[in-house]
Amino acid sequence: MKVRSLLATAGVLSLIIISPAPSRAAAPYHGCPPAFIGPVSFEELIERWPPPPGLDIEGVLSGLDRNGDRQLCVRESVPQNQAGPINVIDNNAAM
Repeated sequence: MKVRSLLATAGVLSLIIISPAPSRAAAPYHGCPPAFIGPVSFEELIERWPPPPGLDIEGVLSGLDRNGDRQLCVRESVPQNQAGPINVIDNNAAM
């Protein structure tokens, strides 16, 4: 009887010791990484960087906006005064 009780206690203790600690994820960050401009609204983005004609820009931007706040971060690949491609990410990017 003592052996069975001892084994049961050892089993329970081993589960307590081995079980992982709860993860402590950081709160979502709703800003932009240092190299990016923003957060900017869809309207600001469309005004500052006009899309090509015929592109469903609302659909594209909605697909990038993972947290649904209509705010994105933009990184220009050329100097500000020149037209060129931009890199757009959501404003909840991991930092």
